[in-house]
Amino acid sequence: MYYHSVHHNKLLHLIYNYLYDIPARYSESEVISAIKNLGNVHRIRIKKHYKYQSVRAEISLFDENEDDFVKETWKVQLLIGRSEKTQNTMQVRWFPGQSTVKSIKEKCKWKAYKIIRSSYYQDVARKNYSFEYGKMARFGKNLVFLAYFKNKEQLDAARALDKAADDTWIIHGKGLGNLSEEVSKRDSCYDLVSTTPKDNGKGKFAIKEKQAWSHQQL
Repeated sequence: MYYHSVHHNKLLHLIYNYLYDIPARYSESEVISAIKNLGNVHRIRIKKHYKYQSVRAEISLFDENEDDFVKETWKVQLLIGRSEKTQNTMQVRWFPGQSTVKSIKEKCKWKAYKIIRSSYYQDVARKNYSFEYGKMARFGKNLVFLAYFKNKEQLDAARALDKAADDTWIIHGKGLGNLSEEVSKRDSCYDLVSTTPKDNGKGKFAIKEKQAWSHQQL
């Protein structure tokens, strides 16, 4: 665990980027540099997990990032890497600093996945689903798109679009219906992709880098 503190007499906005979103291969200095792009960092704690690392930071956010944080957007974009040639853009989930594991699980419980049989564009983006956060993942032998929904209504609306289709959303997570296949900690996952698609149904989709995914991920 790495701990770094800088003192400032300024109102802080405590954010919490949590649970396996930042690959463990990035050094502490790279992570700190990436977080500093969000605002003035006063205090930061980094904890490495199996394949990922979590960050708790006291930070005075830049205006554009503060607006997103106040609006309770689920994700923030990070530019991380040692140099311009090796830098990657990725999206990570962030939560208020007072969040607990229990509250994060509660917020992220409405999730479902679709097995990708053709492509992300054909199976997801062109159908104009709405969700808060999503990623490509591999469940056993299946490539899937795992989406996190704001609430049951948003999830039901996405499933309703597929009533006449064979490839419907499959509920993911205990207590919500069907359980997904047991997923190995060594199964692979791609970085975050587009959330709510545009009205034209095309959305935006970009796979930035390959990452490991754990069944224990929230």
